[in-house]
Amino acid sequence: MSSDDDSDMEPPTSRVAAAATSLEAGFQRSVRLGVRVLVVATGVFFGYLVIGWGLVLVESAAAPTNFLSIRQDPVFYVLATIVGLALVQSSGSLLLYKLLTGFSTERDRFVVLFSFAALGSGGAVLRMTLPQTLGLLWAGLPL
Repeated sequence: MSSDDDSDMEPPTSRVAAAATSLEAGFQRSVRLGVRVLVVATGVFFGYLVIGWGLVLVESAAAPTNFLSIRQDPVFYVLATIVGLALVQSSGSLLLYKLLTGFSTERDRFVVLFSFAALGSGGAVLRMTLPQTLGLLWAGLPL
């Protein structure tokens, strides 16, 4: 027999199994993308915090006005919104992936527990920052 004949011996996959496999792959890609965005956005966010605090401490003229004001610091709330979106996207995808594949070990249960916590934290960040970010976007769009 050739190797082509061996592939005919495998049982055909059902439509449900094929859909579950594609969902798993999609959730895995979504988690990877979300974590990458989260790492970059968090790095930029903390860089903004450190540089801003440094400029405020030395009373520099280049210090941002209304630094860390949730209503008047657009860089702060746009970066916080991006971090919140990435956190919700990555933790939600990880949670759905674990719920799809099952969680039988202690590690899996730990991942599910902290995915729920991260999902809630990201949602809280979005609840605080998304209205201002959307207002900034709508104000900046030419109509």
